[in-house]
Amino acid sequence: MSDLIRATSLTHISELIIDAGGDPAEMFALVGFDRSIEPAFGAFVPYSKLAQLMNTAATTLGIADFGLQLSRYQDFAMFGPVSVLIRNARTLDEALTGLIRYLYTYTPAVVASARGKSAELSAFTWKYRVRRMPQTAQLTELTAAVVLDMLERITGGEFTPVRIRMTHQQLSSDATYGRHFTCPIEFEADANEIIFLAADLDRPISGDQQAYLLAEQYLTSQVHHDKPSGQVREILIKLLPLGEADLASVAAAMLVHPRTLQRRLHNEGLGFEEVLAEVRRTRAIELLQTTELPMAVIARELGYAEQSSFARSCVRWCGASPSAVRRRALMR
Repeated sequence: MSDLIRATSLTHISELIIDAGGDPAEMFALVGFDRSIEPAFGAFVPYSKLAQLMNTAATTLGIADFGLQLSRYQDFAMFGPVSVLIRNARTLDEALTGLIRYLYTYTPAVVASARGKSAELSAFTWKYRVRRMPQTAQLTELTAAVVLDMLERITGGEFTPVRIRMTHQQLSSDATYGRHFTCPIEFEADANEIIFLAADLDRPISGDQQAYLLAEQYLTSQVHHDKPSGQVREILIKLLPLGEADLASVAAAMLVHPRTLQRRLHNEGLGFEEVLAEVRRTRAIELLQTTELPMAVIARELGYAEQSSFARSCVRWCGASPSAVRRRALMR
């Protein structure tokens, strides 16, 4: 699975760092994070880098509850189409089912589930798929606060958690957690979960069923590919703008060794460079024919450091310059 998350996860991090007297550019640089990436839904960033950034900011600024403070700036709207689905579900059960089913479209680095703990209690649970995930405590507390805020909002404030359990050690004082949560918190638990009354699953949500169906239709179309080559294509589209569309990065995102990935592609009669060229060509034609983005921006979207490299590739693919390809599309 991919070590990726939508760039909307960066929303307001810089503001929180500034409010705390820190320098966002310095924090991003400390973890090797490209601060120029806009917190837009269409872009992705490494999930492990986000965890590292939050931990670095918390440690450097002396803010033990950095993740919890960030939750006051963010909300579940950053989930994009998934938030539309959640807001327009008929019941809390349907909303949670949608979140669990389609969370991968926001971040494939996290897997969520819901399970009954007893006849009276249920739990929303999440864990990380990324191996050797660094310092997840701040992200875990942010996730707990954002999901809890979501559950309270969509039920009109009628949702009350019984307990929140998290696997990390306690970071802040009891009083600090009391300001963010209205229920007991258990640390060093065997799972990250929000426990609530099973009866709450039947709580109605005043949503728009047509909006729910449209969101579900869109999210269903964003399925993972079954073949390794399809997974590689999907990941390359996300990694190209980050300048990390190489074999090692893609293999790391899929949590396999590069030789393993090469072998799987070879079994399909493909090579990595062949798939990379195909993805770049398809994406280039799409951007040239359907957008008015400047050539320099398109070059960056395709992972080229220089616009001239993109231009040479375009001539090789299409027998014409990028500008000529765009003019042809406009003449149709």
